[in-house]
Amino acid sequence: MCIIAERILKYISLTFKENIMTKTFEKVTSNYMKPTPKKWRKLGDSLLAMSLFVTSTAAYNDIEWMIYTSAAIGIIGKFLTNFFSEE
Repeated sequence: MCIIAERILKYISLTFKENIMTKTFEKVTSNYMKPTPKKWRKLGDSLLAMSLFVTSTAAYNDIEWMIYTSAAIGIIGKFLTNFFSEE
């Protein structure tokens, strides 16, 4: 009887986790294709422009860690603006 109870509890916990993951994924992806608000677009474009300037300056001065860091910040900043929408 104990094995059956363990399997039932395991199934319920997995189902609960899957429901939470599915709802979270649906919420995040539902905002992806909606238009981005103006302030978030400006923020993303500013991060991209800033990272382009810092990356090129760091490349000129041969500062390798700064090249990768600033490029990553610019790409992530621009990519994250797609997750915000007007509601």
